[in-house]
Parts: sequence; C-alpha cells; structure tokens
Amino acid sequence: MGTRIKPWSKVASRRARFAIEVAAAIAEEIGADRTGIRLSPGTTLWGIDEGPEGPKLYRHLVAELDKLGLAYLHVMHQGDEALLADIRKLWKGTLILNRPGRPREQIGTDLASGLADLEAYGQMVLANPDFVERLKAGAPMNEADRTTFFGGGEQGYTDYPSLAESEQLA
Repeated sequence: MGTRIKPWSKVASRRARFAIEVAAAIAEEIGADRTGIRLSPGTTLWGIDEGPEGPKLYRHLVAELDKLGLAYLHVMHQGDEALLADIRKLWKGTLILNRPGRPREQIGTDLASGLADLEAYGQMVLANPDFVERLKAGAPMNEADRTTFFGGGEQGYTDYPSLAESEQLA
C-alpha cells in the first residue's frame, strides 16, 4: 500500500502545534495581554528552508494564534507581500513589522498604509544610538556590522558612534 497524503490542514496543524501550544501556555501563565510572538516567514537565516508550503503554514499559524488574543505579533518580513497582506487580515491585534534593509525613504509607510500598527528597526537602531535625531536631521546612518551579531561582547552593540562623535572624528 502507498502512503496516504494528508490534507494540508492536518499537516499545517501538526507543524504549527508547538508554537501554538507554547504561546497558549505562556499566555495562560502570565496573561495574553503580556504575551507576544515573533514570526519570520520566508527567512533563510541559518539555512532555514520552509519549502513551497511555508506561506500556507504561516496563514494557518497566524489564524490560530489570533484566537489566543496575544498582545502583539511581531513579523520580520523579507519578501512575500501577498503573505504579509494576508497576515494583516488574519491578525486582529497589534502587528509590529520589521523589514530588514528598509530604505530610509520607506520609514513610516507601513503605518500610513495600515499594514502595521508599529514599525521595528532593530539593526538601524542598534547601529545608531541617536536614531531619531539622525532621522530628523536627514543625517547618514551607521551600517550595522552583522559579523558581530550574537558575538557575546560589546563590539557591534555598544560601540557605534553617535552623529556628534562621527563629526568629531571626521
């Protein structure tokens, strides 16, 4: 006898189960209003390959997580705009969106369009201790040194110069 192919919903349910159960357990322990989750659909960091069914999995996962009433969903987005639009439709709560490598000119566009409730700028803020001042002044941004991420020391975390320090060095 050949192997029966399971309907997608059963496969998605099994693949998403761990994340849903952990989020539910944490929400039960400390309150859903104090619990958030971060998803990174389509990421290829550390050799991850979600395969062609990845978008279906995230649609299922987000729909199930939405039922928990969590405080927020934080999405690191790197590509599939249709998936992102579907996530926004499926997620009724606060959606935080991080688009690594976002050009400065696009800051605020996801808020303005209603796609996100908050925008996150992780690497840009990490590399620019005076991020807001640089934005207001239209000043250049330091580039984050990805080779130092998760290195365990201060290099790449607390050693980026402020704009004033950069100007003194020039």
